[in-house]
Amino acid sequence: MGWKKNLSDTGRGIYLVSLFFVCLLAGLYTNTVFPAGVLPFFLGVIVAALLYRPLVFLLTWLLRLVCRANHYRLVCSVFILASCSLLAMYGDVGENSQESAIVGFLYGVVLLLAVTSLIAVMHGRCRNLPGYLILGISMVFALGGIILLIMDGFPERYQTAYLARNEQVREAEEVLGFDTQLDPGGYTVDTLTYGIGKEKALASDTVDLSFCVEDEDGITGLIRKQLGGYDVTKAAVSGKVWYPKEVTDCPALFIVHGNHSIWTKSYLGYDYLGNYLASYGYVVVSVDENVLNELSGENDARAVLLLENIRQVLSYNKKQDNPLYHKIDESNLALAGHSRGGETVASAYLFNGYDCYPENGMYPFSYHFSIRSLIAIAPTVDQYQPVDHEVVLRDVNYLLLQGANDQDVTTNMGETQYSHVIFSEDGQTDTTYIKSALYIAGANHGQFNTLWGKYDSPPPIAAFLNTESFLSQKKQQEILKIFAKVFLDQTLLGGSDYADLLCKEAKYAKNLPDTLYIQQYQTSDQKILCDYEEDSDLTTATDPDIRLQAKNVGSWTEEMARYAQEQGGERMNYVLHLRWKNRDDAGYLLTAKEPLDLTGCGISLDLCNWKEPEEDVWEDAVTGVKIKLTDIHGNTAYADSHDTAMVYPALPVRLSKLQYLTGDYDYKHEYQTIRIDSGQFTTDDDFDYTGVKKICISFADDSSGNICMDNVVIYKN
Repeated sequence: MGWKKNLSDTGRGIYLVSLFFVCLLAGLYTNTVFPAGVLPFFLGVIVAALLYRPLVFLLTWLLRLVCRANHYRLVCSVFILASCSLLAMYGDVGENSQESAIVGFLYGVVLLLAVTSLIAVMHGRCRNLPGYLILGISMVFALGGIILLIMDGFPERYQTAYLARNEQVREAEEVLGFDTQLDPGGYTVDTLTYGIGKEKALASDTVDLSFCVEDEDGITGLIRKQLGGYDVTKAAVSGKVWYPKEVTDCPALFIVHGNHSIWTKSYLGYDYLGNYLASYGYVVVSVDENVLNELSGENDARAVLLLENIRQVLSYNKKQDNPLYHKIDESNLALAGHSRGGETVASAYLFNGYDCYPENGMYPFSYHFSIRSLIAIAPTVDQYQPVDHEVVLRDVNYLLLQGANDQDVTTNMGETQYSHVIFSEDGQTDTTYIKSALYIAGANHGQFNTLWGKYDSPPPIAAFLNTESFLSQKKQQEILKIFAKVFLDQTLLGGSDYADLLCKEAKYAKNLPDTLYIQQYQTSDQKILCDYEEDSDLTTATDPDIRLQAKNVGSWTEEMARYAQEQGGERMNYVLHLRWKNRDDAGYLLTAKEPLDLTGCGISLDLCNWKEPEEDVWEDAVTGVKIKLTDIHGNTAYADSHDTAMVYPALPVRLSKLQYLTGDYDYKHEYQTIRIDSGQFTTDDDFDYTGVKKICISFADDSSGNICMDNVVIYKN
């Protein structure tokens, strides 16, 4: 009875808190409707919340009619608990939303307790020691939750620990000349815009995209058309161009942004990359695809619009009175895309080779541009599949960059597309193609675009994101700049003095932003021994002349690769999976029917630690491999990957602040290419590289292990 007496007259406070939640959530959501710059953020929230206030009062009035006072307070309390749980669940952008929902529910309980206790004390109904204790404790926890949402979060400690273990490999001397690569080049950069309207320097046209995307109806569609001016039946072909003033016949890069607010001119967010590359002799075009933002099922339309922009810009290249006349070498084009744009460049490359739209052949394509290289930055994958087929690309150079702290594309989706970039067998093409993937600790999704910033989700979810351990925007963009330039120099200009940056980043550690990098790398001139895609027979390999055998392991399977042990999506790529515990000399043996000639060749393989550590991240973690070659005479050669590269354990990343409360991690299992050049082998005196019979991949220093392996290949040094 005393407790009931203390709680009387507190329903008004609970109602006000629930009203606050309704207006806050509605206001934060509706604030995205206002064009950027029209209203300051918080003023926009207040205005939007006030617009909802009459509706809220109407609903609460109806609620009071049908509910008694106690029931009314109960309904408001349940709403507060549900709001806190839902906010926490969606605020945890990783794989642990259920635990976070429980944390949110408990915080809702604390918040209710704090409000009711405060009102009870203020009304003089509860002024005893237990009442004051309950008020004090609940207020501390309630304010603690608010402080948690305001702060940036908590630092990630694994990066420092992992880099310290790899310090010996990263202590390479500085590469001569590489320290100046981030400086501007020697050309003067000019810029111009093209599109519809007087403010555009060059006039262009519109394109009807309704055949591959439906325009949005209703209020959102009205806002898009009336306030934003976006209509997919009249999509503007527009963008911005950076070009070197002094030279002509330059290679060209077309970059396309991803999905974001239509009020943000996302295509202007790559100015840093356009200026940098143009100063080194590239023409860079950033394509405006805002007409397709905030839609769904539109990625094929993004590809078409990108190709139409290429057509438009190349038409300027042919006109003598145009500032872009002869600026572009039309046989030397590359595409880059960020987020959905990263998926777009793959679809655009596919469509570029087609004669008609794959979903309806009545819409012809006539592009066939000379696109040689693709760069995917934190891309989505398979949101669009042509006639439900995966996007498989053949004989094109491909660079993938993905951040470990990406809170939008939270898994390395681009690795699926990376594995679906296929090279013709050696000898079928005169060109050597490369593909390289870079996984970057501390990099998020938005900071690759200067207008998107460090929050990968809008309010109120942004308040839950852990941003403390991020690389600065400047450093994150420096990584993209230098890797993109080396990749483009190598694939468009015929070579780079720093080409091995794409496979040996540790060599350049002194001049790169200090963080953890994980790389994959393949070339078209390598000989694939095993990629595990051929069949379900564990003893056969991709090369029909190779037989396979696992040694001293507890489990030996070939299976679909996943992102995590639990609730991890499939990567659409088969790998070898070996598990062993308390066994000596665990390994994997490749035996050739006919001797292999490895003269001047190295061996590479992709390794991934699959164990998800709970305490010691290095316990039972394979950190390297040893390769033993045996020739037809029984002579041997040895090499140890620890000398040049370390295989990192799974990365224990926390994307949400709530994960520090629940003790959960998002374990990032990333494949890392280990390359052992021929010069790293220590051989017997009479070892014959022309007659290698066996290749043994050994994990002799690891008494236990749980690893996945892929792409065992022979490559030319």
